[in-house]
Amino acid sequence: MFCFITPLRSPELSDNWSRICELFERTAISVFGQTASDFRHIVVCHEPPTLKRAFDRRLEFIARDFPLPKKSPCSTRLTHGAWPVMSDDKVNKLVAGLQRARELNADFVMLLDADDLVSCRLVAHVLSHPEADGWFVERGWRYEYGRPWIETLDGFNKVSSSCNVLARRWFNFPGYPERERDADSALILQGHGQAVEAFATRGAVLRPIPFRAVVYTENGENMSILMHEHLHGWRPQPRSNPLRRLFGHCKRAMLAWLKRRLCTPALRREFAIDPSIP
Repeated sequence: MFCFITPLRSPELSDNWSRICELFERTAISVFGQTASDFRHIVVCHEPPTLKRAFDRRLEFIARDFPLPKKSPCSTRLTHGAWPVMSDDKVNKLVAGLQRARELNADFVMLLDADDLVSCRLVAHVLSHPEADGWFVERGWRYEYGRPWIETLDGFNKVSSSCNVLARRWFNFPGYPERERDADSALILQGHGQAVEAFATRGAVLRPIPFRAVVYTENGENMSILMHEHLHGWRPQPRSNPLRRLFGHCKRAMLAWLKRRLCTPALRREFAIDPSIP
């Protein structure tokens, strides 16, 4: 059985709770679009979201009374100094989700952000390789709702935390809580971009998924990049002259244009992308 684990922000920390609920519902729809049915979606939250669609018991909400960060630093435009309280909240929820996955004897777990979308082929692919230690998403997509195009995103596991899949034998150690805490640290605290190396030092080989398996959505509510910067250090970019900045801007715009692909009906079906969401 495959278990997705999603941390959900509380209403008190959200500038637009209805938007959070809408984006999460799209994530859940992509999970429930899997071609293989043997999965669970564990969502750890302060308060379950308000959803328009009914899901079956494979969607489970775990409401916990975690310490709530203060409202003041919780704008989507967070300062780097304010970020640690938000990352602590996310880490607490992910650890609680992993503990629930252990109780369920999940064969594989994946940490999935509450606004990202997964390929309908993902669970079937992973469960068809029970011998694997785990997987990581090396190639994915970047999408902004309302756009007719989608962008390729290589090095996906360096950008989004919705990227690592881990087999039970590397996170579930009944009777050995210290080993489970070590697995939690390698999967969460060391950063999503370092999971491949972290588990390699422990003897596990995480393989790249051989297709673009996840869509990173641009929606103003993303936290993965900020969390990555907090965990691994953020440095202000050195100032450059105006001509160099203009050249850099044009270069980035050209590269982004070259990465664009038409968001076809097939892609929309694979990832449950709803074109009606602005």
